Amino acid sequence: MSLENIGNIHTDLIPLSVLQDVDKRISDWLAMGGKEDDLYIQRQIKYLKQVEKAATKERK
Repeated sequence: MSLENIGNIHTDLIPLSVLQDVDKRISDWLAMGGKEDDLYIQRQIKYLKQVEKAATKERK
């Protein structure tokens, strides 16, 4: 499985509360011994991309 790139996400379109929540989830995962390339992290990034896509549609 390829690692999704969080750098491609326009974080300025995502509500701060969502970014903070995902950051906390990822930080907690890594603190518990998880790895950056775990599926859990990939799902969090995919969620951010979905929120970004929804925010982009709202702007149109």
